[in-house]
Amino acid sequence: MSGTEQGVLPGLGDERPGPGFEQVAVLGDIGANGLLGVRKSTGERVCLVRIGTVVRAIADNCTHRDFAMSEGELVDGGVVECAWHGGQFDSATGKAVQAPAVKEIVRYAVVQRGDAIWVGGPIA
Repeated sequence: MSGTEQGVLPGLGDERPGPGFEQVAVLGDIGANGLLGVRKSTGERVCLVRIGTVVRAIADNCTHRDFAMSEGELVDGGVVECAWHGGQFDSATGKAVQAPAVKEIVRYAVVQRGDAIWVGGPIA
């Protein structure tokens, strides 16, 4: 199996952080203090949230109206704002912090190995 078939981007090694993780991006793919929408091999849409060199992952769909969170913007302290109606979520906790969003957003486990960004399953 090639590295790409294993969910590993070429040239970055093939050491997985654990079962259920797959490499979805490299740090340079995400703008400084920015957002990037990716899709896991399961079809799940994930929004990567970069704050400096730290990367978090939340579902890439607003709980208010299913709009892509990656189309929004990163505001103060790691809060992600949906571009459609302005609902906001804390990317560290998943909590809705600004109406019209009231339901928490799903967070995903993230591991960074060098520049490689690996995403696992949802965090309960």
